[in-house]
Amino acid sequence: MKSALIVFILFLSTSIKSHAQLIISEYLEGPSNDKCIEIYNTSAAPINLAGYNLKLYFNGSSSAGSTVNLSGSIASCGTYVICNSSASQAGGANLTSGGLTFNGDDAVGLYNGSTLLDLFGNIGDDPGTEWTGVGNGTADDGFTRNVNYCTGVTTDPTGTGVSGFTTFTAGNWTSVGMSGATLGSHTSNCGACGSVTNTITINSVSSLSYGVDCTTGATGTVNITTTDVFTAGNIYTVELSDASGSFASPTSIGSLASTSNGPLNINYTIPAGTATGSGYRIRVISSAPAVTSPDNGSDITITLSGGPCVLQPPHMTSVIINSCNPTCSEGHNEIVFGSSGGYSIDVTVSNFNFEYGSNPSPAANTDYTDVLVNNATRISELDAAAGCPGLFIDAVGTTIPPNASWMLAYTDICEEALDWTGLCGAGPIYVIFQNDPSWMTSGNFVNGSSGMRYLNTTITTTSLDVFDIDYNFDSGISSASDDGSFVQYNSSGGAPVMYGDDDCMLSPVVLPIELYSFTGQLIDRQSYLYWTTLSEFNFSHFEIYHGTDVTSFYKIGSVGAAGNTNMTQDYRMIHPNPVPGVNYYRLSAIDHDGTSRNHGIIALKLDIHFAYFNGNAIVLDSPYAVEIYNLQGQLIAESSDNIKIPFHHKGIFFIRELNSGITQKIAIQ
Repeated sequence: MKSALIVFILFLSTSIKSHAQLIISEYLEGPSNDKCIEIYNTSAAPINLAGYNLKLYFNGSSSAGSTVNLSGSIASCGTYVICNSSASQAGGANLTSGGLTFNGDDAVGLYNGSTLLDLFGNIGDDPGTEWTGVGNGTADDGFTRNVNYCTGVTTDPTGTGVSGFTTFTAGNWTSVGMSGATLGSHTSNCGACGSVTNTITINSVSSLSYGVDCTTGATGTVNITTTDVFTAGNIYTVELSDASGSFASPTSIGSLASTSNGPLNINYTIPAGTATGSGYRIRVISSAPAVTSPDNGSDITITLSGGPCVLQPPHMTSVIINSCNPTCSEGHNEIVFGSSGGYSIDVTVSNFNFEYGSNPSPAANTDYTDVLVNNATRISELDAAAGCPGLFIDAVGTTIPPNASWMLAYTDICEEALDWTGLCGAGPIYVIFQNDPSWMTSGNFVNGSSGMRYLNTTITTTSLDVFDIDYNFDSGISSASDDGSFVQYNSSGGAPVMYGDDDCMLSPVVLPIELYSFTGQLIDRQSYLYWTTLSEFNFSHFEIYHGTDVTSFYKIGSVGAAGNTNMTQDYRMIHPNPVPGVNYYRLSAIDHDGTSRNHGIIALKLDIHFAYFNGNAIVLDSPYAVEIYNLQGQLIAESSDNIKIPFHHKGIFFIRELNSGITQKIAIQ
């Protein structure tokens, strides 16, 4: 009997320990349906979640008002996120449920069957509005379990005589706000999760010698392996030291979104204009958790051909002044693009300043960069929208290297309103997210009305050089009233070098380029394409591509380039056979080493007019087979081989050429 009792006690102890391996690691109670719960597995083995559930106790009730059954599994030292089906964070959840709804005064229990594993709140107690003890309380806030908290609350205080959420203390929980940005990234020092240290090891780099010039960088690959668990949203970033091997101000040169332990190959680009030196090193850092590898162990030589570059200042290259907003407000997608020029920039509030207003005096302008934030979720969404992972880098708190592209955007940018695919191959693009209260989500850049508008960038580089550049544009330009309208600038600022409209399809024309303009016009049913370069370095020729949409192009011709020049060069090509409707043209510059640079896309619409009315007949320019319809779709007349068709009706009519299907509208009064 005694041995049986010992066996029972051992069994009970083992059972409790097993159940306690899962804890509630994050609680999110945000606006509307932004409700999420994160669960963490503190054990050394994955756990099948069949039979596990969340129970919700509303307004002090001792009976569960809603139960959410879990499914799937949770990895060792891994997270599992459950969100309300309508939560803005639902896209990153492991499970969504309309039943996951609670307020700051409700209790949430994690169960295995009927066994309580952890508890947020106090079942049977209604605190009124919220549980208090950490931050501003549980109403409209998010909280994460501290990394040293290893066991759940397995015994409910119960009863109305017990007041409050007794374990809701600063020693157990930390307030993280309502964004949900930390969901899926919990780490812990508990048990097996604290016994192994995350490491990153560089196995090799593709080369220890690189050549660059003032406009072209050099590419390479680093191979790494890692240990322990890297959580969802982790980004491996390749950093380059200075020429003495110091990482005091490293340059980010490549990245890869991955949780794999490898081996992994990460592509990187040595920036154009990097100074000659033989003591460079490379290292790799991670974001979730934050780990830094030793450097690659061998000196890297970089040779800058042509001597020191004439450095361009950090500057703005373009602004989308009329956003594309089918799913959100105007201000969500007003974007500023720019270049770091020949300098590196530590992205902080004090180093990066952007202003806009209707008065040329800076004192009258509005500063839109008082609040800069990180947003790893948006970076992932932008990469997914573009279809090329690693294109975008979260820049706030990092260093933008020389000759790199940056993008200033509102933190809640609606990436689904724009076509980003045209930017693939033009990166990396360093995204500076701002959440400034001055930024108006209803719209900032007044467009389509008369009047000048003024902008300013004041940027301090890592060398402590300060560049203050003014820009302007005329908001009354007719094209400024179209969605996708942008203005483009060169490095000296001032008036735009181009007013354009990308029709919500972004292309490298918004990024730093040597191109002054790329335009076209239709003359006698032929497309005349014109482009002008401000400078050229190592150019071989230009290639022109044609398509009827922005995803499929074919080459229609090439034009030789001047090669190397600081003088303005003008070019022209004629496309003799555009198709009826919209014709898209893409311009690429080809270097002597075969490198191709996309310099943007323009669209020309060819309206075919093959008929006109001469007073008593419709005259065709060839004996087409046609049908003529009125606005009600009724067939009014037809002809199979005549050039002149007698016609005595008035109104608006549609003439359809039967062989090609082309339809022309004609008005007769």
